Amino acid sequence: MKFWKALAEQTMKGGKIKRTHHFLSSTDEKMLRSSSLVDLDDINADDWELYEAPVNTYIFSKAVEMMKQGKKMTRPSWMEGSYAQFNEYNYAVKHGDPRNWSFEDFTANDWILVEDK
Repeated sequence: MKFWKALAEQTMKGGKIKRTHHFLSSTDEKMLRSSSLVDLDDINADDWELYEAPVNTYIFSKAVEMMKQGKKMTRPSWMEGSYAQFNEYNYAVKHGDPRNWSFEDFTANDWILVEDK
């Protein structure tokens, strides 16, 4: 895919694009303006591709530590938009579906930090 098409499709939406030796995200606007980062050969190349950044996963005990710090955590098996966090009484509360905790939640190693948008 051409550079400008990849940039328009993904980077402006907050995603990322890459080429063999380049990696750009929409938060890298200052770097994008740098002539040392992308040269004319790169812009004319048609081997740019959309890139999905790897996601850090955590075990349940680490997720609890992070929730105690005020962060929201989720699992891939939960519906989109669902998360868990500690409330003002220091209880872990789930928001969204599934509402109930399962044994798998406590033994899982696929907890993901919910990024604030």
